[in-house]
Amino acid sequence: MVEIKGDTVTVDFSEELRGAHGAAGEAMVLNSLVNTLTEFDYIERAFFTIEGQVEPLGHFIPDEPFIRNEDAIKK
Repeated sequence: MVEIKGDTVTVDFSEELRGAHGAAGEAMVLNSLVNTLTEFDYIERAFFTIEGQVEPLGHFIPDEPFIRNEDAIKK
């Protein structure tokens, strides 16, 4: 499910999102998702749920929306 409210997109994933290994792998996945979604002019934040619930992804607890991270983009 994808829902947009204002400048925030919420994306609901299945359990497979937990497949990233270690903190570095999780950070890469989250940064990639957020930076891709915020390519749209009207999206500034991205929020993620798993099976409709706010749950830890391992090392990260997505309890508030993430913002774009330009430092994670290879130039």
